Amino acid sequence: TTMTVAEAKAKGYYIPDNYKESTVPSLNFREVDGALKVAAKNGLKMRAHTLVWHSQTPTWWFREDFKSDGAYVSKEEMNKRIDWYIEKVGKHFDTEFPGLIYAWDVVNEQASDAGGIRMGTDWAAIYGGSTEYILQAFKSADQYLAKDTILFYNDYNDCDPVKAATICRFLKEIREVLTEGRKLGAGMQGHHDMLTPTYETIETATRKYAEIADVVHITELDIKSSVGFDGKDLETEFTKEGHRYKDIYEIVRKINEEHKKGSLKGYVQNITIWGTHDPVSWLKTSNSVGGSADGKTPQYPLLFDDYYGAKPAYWAFVN
Repeated sequence: TTMTVAEAKAKGYYIPDNYKESTVPSLNFREVDGALKVAAKNGLKMRAHTLVWHSQTPTWWFREDFKSDGAYVSKEEMNKRIDWYIEKVGKHFDTEFPGLIYAWDVVNEQASDAGGIRMGTDWAAIYGGSTEYILQAFKSADQYLAKDTILFYNDYNDCDPVKAATICRFLKEIREVLTEGRKLGAGMQGHHDMLTPTYETIETATRKYAEIADVVHITELDIKSSVGFDGKDLETEFTKEGHRYKDIYEIVRKINEEHKKGSLKGYVQNITIWGTHDPVSWLKTSNSVGGSADGKTPQYPLLFDDYYGAKPAYWAFVN
């Protein structure tokens, strides 16, 4: 199992630039290439995130003439755009940084919390309740990305039984469109709190994904503070947090032992912690997305404190 705190970001809003005189968008790799140059210089391997997402992808990407007020294009046209984008992005990184990216989050967060596919997005406006765009993305990634790159479906609330059932359905459908030998990954974001999901719920969900996927990654792990925590007794809170991280790592070890014995197809290969140290956590401010924080409860969700000191959560892994 490897643990990383770095991620190559290629979300839709980082790369496409909309130039009205162009028949297709231009691609701007300056920001992400800067990060990858640092990674390459230091001998790191990177997870890349993400090729298809509903959030922060400009609406003009889905519309005629790439204009925000244009009509939605057809499924056939959108499939071509998906294919074009993944070919250009994938080949750029594989050419400029060969062997650096070992895993891609091809599709991110397209399962509804209530079960079924996510609706109310530009993707749904074109495809309705069909998974066609998800499968197209994986077919294109399988065609254009280096053959040893692991292709991931990634999502949050990944331990909820209803949502997990949808994710498992996606994974099974994706498996059918991949060529023989291509590794399929299941990404569990892992935005947890001190009590939920329970140990048993995390274990059950991880095992379900490992029954289908070749590889499971915990991709965005952090732990929200206890309900009612006022920020005063840090020692007690950090100790509780350390035990929570220890439980999660024990689940990983248990799943991997089952894989070694041959009872599970997949195993947990990677744990990515969602930030380096507490002050930079996204939970420090209010947000309303999956794994959200209210902006009022003091949050200390990571392995290192405000001064880069190792917390009990760090030693939960090291020990």
